Amino acid sequence: MAFSFWSSAVHCYSSWDSMLYCQKALSLFYGIESVGFVAPVRIGDTIHCEARIKSLTEKDAKRGIIEWESLITNQKGETVASYTSKVLAGRKI
Repeated sequence: MAFSFWSSAVHCYSSWDSMLYCQKALSLFYGIESVGFVAPVRIGDTIHCEARIKSLTEKDAKRGIIEWESLITNQKGETVASYTSKVLAGRKI
């Protein structure tokens, strides 16, 4: 995946501005939805995942929910899968 949200110590992504996700900020997997497998992945294929921030929602003063859309494509640029997921993360204070 393009981003690793499964560890408690990750690098900061300053483009998230008001909900900056920083080192040592607690992150929790908050859900996955809208999963779609639209084409097969074959042996020898190279896949690429692009993630785009869809929304930032304030949960409380210290935490927020980051929702992003992921699109998985093969070496030909054809979409093979897509999904939307959420993570609960520490906010910039």
